[in-house]
Amino acid sequence: RRVHGSYQLYFLLWHNQPFKFSPTMIKEKIDDHGIHTDFDQSKRFVSIEERELRSDIDPNTFQWLTLRKALVHWHGMKMMKDPISLYLYNHLLFDVKPKTIFELGSHNGSSALYLADMAETSKLDCKIYSYEIDKSFLDESALKDNRVNFLIGDLEKEKELFSDEFLSTCPHPWIVIDDAHVNMEKIWKLFDANGEVGDYFVVEDLCPYHRRHCYHPFNDDRVFEHMGTEKREMFLHCMGKVQNYQIDTYYTDMFGYNSSVQYEGFTRKMK
Repeated sequence: RRVHGSYQLYFLLWHNQPFKFSPTMIKEKIDDHGIHTDFDQSKRFVSIEERELRSDIDPNTFQWLTLRKALVHWHGMKMMKDPISLYLYNHLLFDVKPKTIFELGSHNGSSALYLADMAETSKLDCKIYSYEIDKSFLDESALKDNRVNFLIGDLEKEKELFSDEFLSTCPHPWIVIDDAHVNMEKIWKLFDANGEVGDYFVVEDLCPYHRRHCYHPFNDDRVFEHMGTEKREMFLHCMGKVQNYQIDTYYTDMFGYNSSVQYEGFTRKMK
């Protein structure tokens, strides 16, 4: 029997849990394009004050998701993205149809190529800018892909990288993905000042059960260490300073409350 992708993933996450699943628990209707047609739009966008520090996914599952994502590759490069994140970004691109994507923290470039592939699949006319502090981090095969503009620079120098003049040339809607967690407040304020309603600012790795260090799960003997709440606290601080954004619960809670490593990190500019 054919099952929608969202529910397939839900079953995969929970099939070993001490939990009796009933099909009647699924209430959303799905149209021919895979969009939830009766999602309660009136409660979709909420303030950070309305959110709780909890998740419907247990810590052990998050530990496995963040540990085993070291095995995920794209275009032959280690990608460091878990399956929930990959699905949510694909969904976000299809829904928002961004004209510009900014990725803060390229790593080796694989995630930017994933975004380019998904934008191409959805037939989006989209420019992608990916920022990294050191060119040596980037894979040569990623640098050869002309669909992504890889830019080298220090995020602490936000006005050099994201000048008003440059941002004025970038068409909206925007999706900004912060996977660097450097100088977040000042960078977010720049995007807010130059942004439009409907732009998204996504912050990665807010889950307190995310692993602190990136390493291969089978050839490294380091003890698993949780990230803790430090990145979420940084996010909370920024949400208090940049007050034009709200949490989009459609993405944060697609598979249950705070069901991705981003936790509340999917935010939309509302004014």
